[in-house]
Formats: sequence, C-alpha cells, structure tokens
Amino acid sequence: MELTVLSTSFSEPVTVTDIKDYIGYPTTDQDNIIAGMITTARQWLEAHCALSVVNKQYKAYFEEEDAEDGWYELPVSPVLSSPAVVAQVCGTTVTYDLMGYYKKRIRPATVYGTIAVGAFSTLYYLEVTFNAGALNTTANEIIKKIVASLFKGRQDGLREDISIGRMPYDTRVLIDSINENL
Repeated sequence: MELTVLSTSFSEPVTVTDIKDYIGYPTTDQDNIIAGMITTARQWLEAHCALSVVNKQYKAYFEEEDAEDGWYELPVSPVLSSPAVVAQVCGTTVTYDLMGYYKKRIRPATVYGTIAVGAFSTLYYLEVTFNAGALNTTANEIIKKIVASLFKGRQDGLREDISIGRMPYDTRVLIDSINENL
C-alpha cells in the first residue's frame, strides 16, 4: 500500500500564538522556528497515530495482497464523506461498499484485472481518492506539548527530533488515547 497526500495548502491546527501562550514565550524572534516545529509535530503525530488533524485529500494505492477478506483499510482517519470517496480498479471507476464508522474499509463491488504485455498473470490494483481530517482538540494539545518539548530541548542543546521515549508520561498517554494503530 502506498499513500500520497494530494492537498498542497491547509492551515495548521495550532498557531504560533497558541504555542507562545502555552510556553510563555513573549517575543516574536523565534516565530519561524516555532512554525516549523508545529508542522513537524503535526506530521509526526499524524504518521504515528494514522490520523489526520487537518482536512486533506489523499490517494491510496493498494495491490491485491493488501486486502483482508476482500476489504482494503484506508490508512488515515477520520475519512470524510464529502467530497465522496472515489475508487478505481485498474484505472476504471467502480462502485464500492464501505464498512466502519471512524476507520473506513472499502471493498469494490466490481473487480477488474489486466494482463501486462508479456506477463503471464493478471495485475490488480485499487486506487482510492478520499478526504480525511477533522478538528481534534486532544491532538492539538499533544502538538502543543510536543512543540514545547522540542523548543525546550533546542534551548538545552538536545536533538530536535521527536522520540516517543523522551516524551513525558502524560503526553504518551494522550497519544495512546487517539492512536489508531493500537
């Protein structure tokens, strides 16, 4: 399975002002650094927890072996119903069944297979275009905590990467509460 983010512009769910208020930083001299840390924290949280905290359009590419009992699980949640999910099997738009409320699984109602020139077996792939992402106040609090940790670590001469093992216990508990991978 491959996942691509198609959206190119969206607003971060947490602002630089939110972070500065949270950490008590009074000046504007570090605003660009804080903005970068917000993006890094959001991207890490989304990847770690298989969720989207801002509305983005995605394209997922599945091969036949990615299915579980004929169902393909969309790798990011919450999947939004508007705009509609578009599924294509081998380049042909198909109707499909959806299962699940928050995490969505999709099963094409029609199956197509193609044989590549010179190949002996049928190729099968499924491409799904969908939107995912919703306001998540817990995720926003986690982003604030991660950025505060990154900012403090930078000032203390520590590395600037995100490591779950170096996060405070309360932050790890919050992450576990929204983690779709558990």
